[in-house]
Amino acid sequence: MATQTLPAVFIPDHTEAAEPAAGPSLLRRIYDVMVETQTRRAEQVIARYRRDGRLRFTPDVNREPHL
Repeated sequence: MATQTLPAVFIPDHTEAAEPAAGPSLLRRIYDVMVETQTRRAEQVIARYRRDGRLRFTPDVNREPHL
């Protein structure tokens, strides 16, 4: 029975190139969803204020005290 000698250091054979990832990374997709969600919430709050008449663009707005 013949014995097989192994090299001292294992060097993997990377003859096939790895394919590039298709589309944005996972972290980028999570970030994009977070930004989109926050933007949508802000637009809903502004629409609610305008609908309820609490947001008036008048000079009186500048004179109201800030809390």
